[in-house]
Amino acid sequence: MTEFLSGIPEELREDWQDPIADLQMNLKRFIHSRENADRILQVRISDISQQLQGQPEVSFRDRRV
Repeated sequence: MTEFLSGIPEELREDWQDPIADLQMNLKRFIHSRENADRILQVRISDISQQLQGQPEVSFRDRRV
């Protein structure tokens, strides 16, 4: 995003600095949330796949991917 700020005229840069920083923070948060959601889905899909194959359900296990 800093390269984006460098393309903005100097007199407008200060006005845009905070909104661009907020946008960057929200984008990182979104990416992190999506990665976590993908991991959760993979665990759930694995659980369903095992159940469909007739394997007994494990009551507790370390599900970190």
